[in-house]
Amino acid sequence: MLKCNKYNRGNIGKLFSFVIDKEAIMPDNSSVFIIKDSDNCKFALPKKYYSYYNFKTGDNIICKLDKINCSGQIFFEPENPYYKAGKIYYFDFIESKTIKNYLGFKETICIVKDIFGQTQQIRNASSITPNNKIKAIVGFIKKGKLYLIPEISFKNILHQGKTFHFTIVGKTNNEKFGEVYIISDTSGNKHVLPVEYYTNYKLEVQKQFYGIIKRFSSKGFFYIEPLHPVYEIGKQYDFKIKNISKKNILITDCFNNIMQLSNNQPIKSNTTTIQCKVIDLKKGKPVVII
Repeated sequence: MLKCNKYNRGNIGKLFSFVIDKEAIMPDNSSVFIIKDSDNCKFALPKKYYSYYNFKTGDNIICKLDKINCSGQIFFEPENPYYKAGKIYYFDFIESKTIKNYLGFKETICIVKDIFGQTQQIRNASSITPNNKIKAIVGFIKKGKLYLIPEISFKNILHQGKTFHFTIVGKTNNEKFGEVYIISDTSGNKHVLPVEYYTNYKLEVQKQFYGIIKRFSSKGFFYIEPLHPVYEIGKQYDFKIKNISKKNILITDCFNNIMQLSNNQPIKSNTTTIQCKVIDLKKGKPVVII
């Protein structure tokens, strides 16, 4: 449906209205809510992450377009019934401890309980003094879990879709991502950037760069995309045509990366370049449309 095309990468992070149409069982036996919008576009929302939201058939809900994977599968995050991203709340303190996070870095966290009785973590919590009540900011909500950070970090929340300043502080091999740059944000928090996608970016230890927060993983880390050295999002450029078939056009960017476009308009066989608009950046490549 053409009206469902609004759920595209350009609208990631935007809010949309849905009605819970029904509950269903998927082929893998997982339970889902089937949600639909006013244009009858339907999507599946995993039930297991939102059991304490008390959703029921017929409810009107607001969902953020959260992610579109490489297979085109669309993921939504429904609004929490109580907690809102960017707001500060009190939580019941349980304990503090140091962990090795998903990226392999040591990190101090506080274990707390929210208003629904759910256990949550306050990340990068070395600045927090344990007390009965802990004040924290909801930075993100992902799969029903709250990403909480200390109140003093309010001005430095890495918002999805925004550009931030980073410094490369090291280079190592990571068991999850292979060879990576270790990068630091302005608050001193550590992140990783896979080396293989950015060999043409002239990145090196001690170099500073600006990067876009692409999304936040439910495993507790950020996907960060450095600004491209040539292409800017929203601008048009000429790309070399490598091959034209009935269905697809293969083009190359300035670094000879090959990209594929749908051939939905007549192009002369002797054409050598095509003008495209850059709508996004992903793993060191521009995402373009004709």
